[in-house]
Amino acid sequence: HHRSPGRPVVSAEGEAGPEPLPEHLQRIAEHYGLPLTDPVLQVMGAHWLRVQESEGTLRDLSMELQSALDARIEVLAESGDMYSSGDFKRAVLSAQRALEYFRSIPLCQERAEAAFQSGRAFYRLDSAATAQSLLMEAVFSWRNLYPKGSKAEAGVWLEMGNGLLQEGAYDKVMEKAQAALAICDTLRLENQPEHAAAYRLIGKATADKGFYLEALPYFEKALEITRISSGETSLAFADILGE
Repeated sequence: HHRSPGRPVVSAEGEAGPEPLPEHLQRIAEHYGLPLTDPVLQVMGAHWLRVQESEGTLRDLSMELQSALDARIEVLAESGDMYSSGDFKRAVLSAQRALEYFRSIPLCQERAEAAFQSGRAFYRLDSAATAQSLLMEAVFSWRNLYPKGSKAEAGVWLEMGNGLLQEGAYDKVMEKAQAALAICDTLRLENQPEHAAAYRLIGKATADKGFYLEALPYFEKALEITRISSGETSLAFADILGE
């Protein structure tokens, strides 16, 4: 059956009238002298409405995800504050909450940071095995983000080394310190705190093994780098002098 161009479409429910066309389609119809009930225009209008609805849904989801992300980042920051204040149990709980969330996000810096904060706090709670596992997760997370290494990854190796030093695992301490030094060399991080910390860690492990004279060059190297990076009046310089 032929339908006159100007006649409204009757829906299955019996309600007259097509969906109102978007303004830009109405202008096109007017320009070309097309009726607003033109089937092609109606299909285009329906498609435009679906796109608009989808964009609105995506926008709402994006806002929800951003809100959840911001909340976890805040929890992670709180964990750092708790660690600094010596409240290691609560620091672990907060960092673990954040880590559970960030594990679902691929290539996420916050995942590496949450694993690091969890690991170092577990060390303070004398849970060395758990701490090492979490710190290795942080290493892998940073390496996935930065395949050539990063200062953050070097910091994780040093944290692992310091933890192992307390256990008397001196050979493993050397391995972790060398891993940090390798990153410093690759990234040309000469005269950086991480560079000095790695030499200092090797010196401490060597001295703790009883090789005091062999440890001296490492302490001297750490002092030299710290003098350049932080100055002779810095706490880091004084700490190395005291060893």
